[in-house]
Amino acid sequence: MKKIIVLVLSLIMCAFVFTGCGGTKENSRFVIIDSDVESEDRISSALYADKQTNVVYWFTKSGYGQTMTVLLNSDGTPVLYDFEKEIIIEKDRK
Repeated sequence: MKKIIVLVLSLIMCAFVFTGCGGTKENSRFVIIDSDVESEDRISSALYADKQTNVVYWFTKSGYGQTMTVLLNSDGTPVLYDFEKEIIIEKDRK
């Protein structure tokens, strides 16, 4: 009986290892529009745009810490991304 339980648990663990996590990049809601990596400090940052809302987010990663925050204009409205023109739309720029 123990052999059967060990076999079943081993098969389940193998299924998790080989399937991985996350979806395909083609179906992702977020698109990387710009990125930067500083290899010495292992700090990376990227700008992401949301395909559904066009809102731009700033993502940073350093070691085990990660953060993602929305970029805002000076009036408090979110910065938007135009997917057709592939440009960031900021109200403050002239």
